[in-house]
Amino acid sequence: MPKTEAVTDPRFALSLWRVSDKLLVVDSRHAELALPTEPLLANILTALGLPRTPLPKADVLRWPMYDYPLAPKGDDAARDTILAMLEGRLEMEPVEYVLLMGAEACHYVLPPELLPATAETGDDASLATARSPGLSAVDSFACALGKAVRVEPLKVTAIVVPSLCDMLQEPELKAQTWKSIQPLRQR
Repeated sequence: MPKTEAVTDPRFALSLWRVSDKLLVVDSRHAELALPTEPLLANILTALGLPRTPLPKADVLRWPMYDYPLAPKGDDAARDTILAMLEGRLEMEPVEYVLLMGAEACHYVLPPELLPATAETGDDASLATARSPGLSAVDSFACALGKAVRVEPLKVTAIVVPSLCDMLQEPELKAQTWKSIQPLRQR
């Protein structure tokens, strides 16, 4: 009997906030760090010109979703499930933009077949390599960081920036983030 290789299942969590009728925020969640991520997000949204209101309660998506030996495993299963869940949400309540914050949010929300021509900032070959098979979440995130990308399955433009935890741990990332999120500014 041929030996089958075990598929390792990623472990991650994403926080989702629908902060306006035009914007959904998806952040790579690292609750174990106990950092004040929500006040930072509230300040970013206020700086963008959104009304200063309390953040809605975050919806948390965890992977694996349940511990069942026969459940689909691996990056592809996680990405397919997360994309399907987001597609369902956005079909009922569409938005124009999704702010993808952090490596896991980028890696599991951006489809693998993302082509360089989908970047609104111009043709950038790094986006093609960002989704090459076998690249880690960190590699794909590094290639997409700071870019606005059209995600057709979700019918949104995604902007990829550092996670809230990363910005709190490395404050110099806030300037890079601010530059990247300018298309979201309310006028």
